[in-house]
Amino acid sequence: NQQQAADGTQQQVADGTQQQTADATQQQTADGTQQQTQEQAAPEAAPEPAPEPEPAPEPSYAAPAGQSGVDLCNFACQFVGNPYVYGGTSLTNGTDCSGFTMSVYAHFGYGLPHQSGSQSGCGVAVSTSSLLPGDLLFYSDGSGNGISHVALYIGNGQIVHASTPATGIKVSGAFYRTPMCAVRIIN
Repeated sequence: NQQQAADGTQQQVADGTQQQTADATQQQTADGTQQQTQEQAAPEAAPEPAPEPEPAPEPSYAAPAGQSGVDLCNFACQFVGNPYVYGGTSLTNGTDCSGFTMSVYAHFGYGLPHQSGSQSGCGVAVSTSSLLPGDLLFYSDGSGNGISHVALYIGNGQIVHASTPATGIKVSGAFYRTPMCAVRIIN
């Protein structure tokens, strides 16, 4: 069912079989004789491989142009009075302490983990005596199990945080408990 042509190419015919066809041409040479030539089809080039995806950028801890810790705090404070929900990340329907700081920072383009102890490893450690608006303060529950709470420093000795199921998101004094450490995310 296959027919071979002079140029060695194959074509499919109506009955589904392969048929080779010729693209043979005749040329007259300088001495007057006929010469048969064949045109060969160029082999098809293999498709180029897809480009590799760009690696994800490393998180940046510098504030986007025109944004500061004060902008972040002003944004965060609009959610005061909203509910505390363990494991939550919704600034309006309920969040826990690390979900609150994670979601506030996410609004400004920062990626923080949803766990207070893990958030303490982000950014740059700062002294609690040199806090700036936007810094994160970390607290222990006193049980000796390490960091159990995170809050956002808003200036003037105050924090905003998702406190408890009874009180929700609220403003408190930054030293209502002794902070274990503090980090600065926005330089």
